[in-house]
Amino acid sequence: MSGKNRNGISSLEFLVSFSVMATVMTFATSLTVHVSRVWRDIELERLAVCELSNQLEVLTQLSGDALVESVKQITPSDFCRRGLDDPRISAGLEMDKLGQRIDLELVFNRVPSEKSVRLSGWAIETNLSSPAKTEVQP
Repeated sequence: MSGKNRNGISSLEFLVSFSVMATVMTFATSLTVHVSRVWRDIELERLAVCELSNQLEVLTQLSGDALVESVKQITPSDFCRRGLDDPRISAGLEMDKLGQRIDLELVFNRVPSEKSVRLSGWAIETNLSSPAKTEVQP
């Protein structure tokens, strides 16, 4: 009439549940490591873009010989050197139909290979001579 009451689990049930739990934990750990690497790469790239945009903002305000000299002597900031591994910045000037284009590239080491970020902008042409004012009479 009465069935056998079981208390506890068998060795086979324990082995199956342990295998499933180990598989899930392995997957979760590898996923967490991968997501951590992606976030770190995003953080480094964001720092590189900020460095280039700051450098470009300064360069676009210059013109003539001052611009050429600044492009030749461009170096990464101290903040960039602390945040990125071996940052190297290069700049170039080129004329195109919109004016004088400034091309910046920042290269830094990131395992397994180097990463690079590029940014371009145009030098602002300032005309120091003001045009003749025309008075409108009512």
